[in-house]
Amino acid sequence: MRTFKEISQERVLIEYMPSGIGDMYYSADQTGRFIIRKFASEEIANIYMEILYSFNNWINDRKEIRALVEAGLPVEIGTNFVMRPHQIYTSTSQLRDEESDVILPDDFFNNLRLIKAAITGVGDPRKMVIENIIRNTLIEPTGKTYFDFSENKFGVAEPKISPIDMKRWSENSA
Repeated sequence: MRTFKEISQERVLIEYMPSGIGDMYYSADQTGRFIIRKFASEEIANIYMEILYSFNNWINDRKEIRALVEAGLPVEIGTNFVMRPHQIYTSTSQLRDEESDVILPDDFFNNLRLIKAAITGVGDPRKMVIENIIRNTLIEPTGKTYFDFSENKFGVAEPKISPIDMKRWSENSA
């Protein structure tokens, strides 16, 4: 696995956004546009990836939810970074803005109801962290999630993982 230092020597990186879980950089070249999240340490990167895999497993383990949500994994995982495609979309926070003129289809609200119903609110502490991330990523409006009108499903550019989620996850290691 490569390090952030190695990737920064190969690509032109533009500091994109500071973040409590790992600063984000933008890179574009002939292979595409990417967002690279740099973590302060390998340990933080590992915690992030554990959460990301668990988030995806939560979705994929529920057939009814898997049909409503598309959530991908990074295209590259390094020792202290992850790289994912930079997607251009209208986020759910923009769609649900009072000034938006977009008329949301019934499927949007039906999908939200089904996802809410799948969140049990009970279980081990790590399951609770994942359900909190599910809630913050899919139920609450966010800039990291969009609704694909042609597929009638949600797309997740990146789960909305907070520093508190990371802390609770690491405090409840398996």
